[in-house]
Amino acid sequence: MTGHRAAGGAASSLPEGYALRPMQPADLDEVYALETALFPEDAWPRRMFDEELAHPTRQYWVLTREQEIVGYAGMMCIPPVADVQTIAVATGHEGKGLGSALLRTLHQAALHSQAPKSCWRCARTTTGRKGCTSASAMNTFTPAPATTGTVMTR
Repeated sequence: MTGHRAAGGAASSLPEGYALRPMQPADLDEVYALETALFPEDAWPRRMFDEELAHPTRQYWVLTREQEIVGYAGMMCIPPVADVQTIAVATGHEGKGLGSALLRTLHQAALHSQAPKSCWRCARTTTGRKGCTSASAMNTFTPAPATTGTVMTR
């Protein structure tokens, strides 16, 4: 998981008191609780988080404040493309640039893993939530045309 080491740059842009680190199996109960709170109608099953975290082509991070997980993000990376699997920020922590920092983390890790193209899709349940727009979350990237989702190249 070499991409995990490359993600440090985005951590420097976090507001004071927040930290970013690779997701660990011990985090999954707290991540799942946040997932079901944010996406009650279409939350991933708990076992899916276990499977994703264990898969060699996946890379996941958690965002913490005072040891509490307040956000998470993950991607599938099969060079030359990385595909954002999930990204979420707790409601009380939105509007602070945390989603953008998570997305920058994914992008930096993808580049480090030899995947210069990244894509993602916003589910209908997340469209309209803060940060689920290409303008706000992706202001440092150049979108390229795609048939599904969004593809970024740098």
